[in-house]
Amino acid sequence: MFELVTNWQLWVILGFALLIVEMFTPGFVLACFAIACIPPAIITYFEDFDLRAQLAVFGVSTLFIFFFMRPAVLRFLSNRKDARTSNAEALIGKKGIVIKTISPDAAQGGYVKVDGKTWWAFGPEGIEIGEGAGVVVVKVRGASLDVQFEENESSGEE
Repeated sequence: MFELVTNWQLWVILGFALLIVEMFTPGFVLACFAIACIPPAIITYFEDFDLRAQLAVFGVSTLFIFFFMRPAVLRFLSNRKDARTSNAEALIGKKGIVIKTISPDAAQGGYVKVDGKTWWAFGPEGIEIGEGAGVVVVKVRGASLDVQFEENESSGEE
């Protein structure tokens, strides 16, 4: 009898459908099921096993992937050291220019321009940083920055 789709093709289609749905969901769960569709597709490609055998292979594959592969992948994805928790923290280490003198008084501060945006900034206590001086962001405190003189600053302005 003529079949439109064979069993191994159904497993492949199911795997691809699960991968597509995984793109819209977090957690690497549906991708595990999609990968688990590969072994039953392979065994039914070479020999036509009954549905119980295919489901058994799928179940064993799923358990193996969930207990061994998924934790390793999640560990790999979450161990990126350079990941920042916010865009503001990405400012740390960036260079800027003082556009309003930063007062030596720790409570007053001044303004700096970093990446084209103006920020309220504070320098080291007791040191005034004049307009036009180059600074480096050392800390982000809410909507303000802690800055220090840029080490390569050669203008000498203060």
